[in-house]
Amino acid sequence: MKKIASILIIVITLCLVSSVESYTLSVSHLPQLQKGRAFLLITDLSGIGPSIDVSFYDESGKAVAVVRKLLSPKGKIQISVGDHLKSSGSIVVESSNKMIYAEYWQVYKNLAVAVLPLQSSDGEERYLLNCFRFPSCEESYIAICDPKGTGPMVQMEFYNKSGELVKIARKMLRPHGILVFKTGDYAPKDMVGKVSVRSFGGSITLYTIYLCGKNYFALPASRPYKNFIVEGLSSSKGTTNGIIIVDASSKGTHVNLELLDDRNETISSLERSLSANSAILIDLSEFADNVENGTIRINSESEIIANYWKEDLGTGDLMFDTAWNDPKPSARYSENVLSTSYLSFQDSAEFIVSILNTGGESVIAEIEIYNSEGERIGSKKIPLEPYKRFKESINHYFGDLRLGTIVVRDPNSSLLVTSSIVNTKNGRLFGKTQAISR
Repeated sequence: MKKIASILIIVITLCLVSSVESYTLSVSHLPQLQKGRAFLLITDLSGIGPSIDVSFYDESGKAVAVVRKLLSPKGKIQISVGDHLKSSGSIVVESSNKMIYAEYWQVYKNLAVAVLPLQSSDGEERYLLNCFRFPSCEESYIAICDPKGTGPMVQMEFYNKSGELVKIARKMLRPHGILVFKTGDYAPKDMVGKVSVRSFGGSITLYTIYLCGKNYFALPASRPYKNFIVEGLSSSKGTTNGIIIVDASSKGTHVNLELLDDRNETISSLERSLSANSAILIDLSEFADNVENGTIRINSESEIIANYWKEDLGTGDLMFDTAWNDPKPSARYSENVLSTSYLSFQDSAEFIVSILNTGGESVIAEIEIYNSEGERIGSKKIPLEPYKRFKESINHYFGDLRLGTIVVRDPNSSLLVTSSIVNTKNGRLFGKTQAISR
């Protein structure tokens, strides 16, 4: 009888262990393209303090290092990628708790900053990338990795700006390996617009790298929507800016754009039509002049993806930004938790957090600020009327601390939270991040 009881305990224990789901996030690491320092920031939002495994693989999928850490409840850790992965490869973060988030920070030699959220992938999916050649950019690359170690086949479809399919490429991805596609090798770089990527036999995660003179940018794959918003419209003498819109529906669409100033008053309205799979560039300089902290609202009859860019013609500084899904003002949502990171990588870096209420109702945004040990060091409640914005420099909360987390509780899922990283010595922008939703 005791033997039977022991067997039952073992079976139950094995069932409990096997039922624990592993939550997987991943990103590709390409030091030969993205020259500079790379860091992982991993944060617990659950308040439990879960354990995590961070695995580093070379480009062929060979495991080269594993880091195991126990996060403090609401805490954050920083891992230098170069200490564990000297060459190109992939990084996989695993945890049993879904309320963690991870970011891949790239600080380039010119101190420009790009931040990529590590992505999750649940199976065979189709991804859309905007590979339109931005002004001043020489080339773009697509980085793909295999987070689950299944070794899927990857198919890429390259479309020109007019929406015509010009190339199909297929490659096998080694388990936990990476693939890097130089888009100019598959389609003329002045012609390419949309790239559709899908996997067969397993999941993938991916992003696009843009090389633009001294500037490097990394943007994750875009999720298509019908309604978008761009926060931070800026247009003045000596700058040029624009927006690139790509048809994601494969059937064409009609798009309406509304440009608004910082008081939410309309500056200009314009309309454009896109043929199936096509991409268009709209120069916004002629529609908006002397605008700071404005907003662009985009409404489309069918699904699209969009990116905003701005260039300072004097300094050559570039900024790329992704258009984010704009909730419909009449919709009702449950509470959402948004989080963004503070990393003092440079003494002159000032972090300015912006919270924009994109919905049609007043909300109270609750802000909580934590140090890396998970201790709350600040909090406030901000009432926001429809389409109003709150901005604040957050450096003073952290003092001499170099790492922390900003959490925004959004009762209606209508808040857009971004963080601009500004050089206090000259006012130039190091980079910009968008809060991750959990």
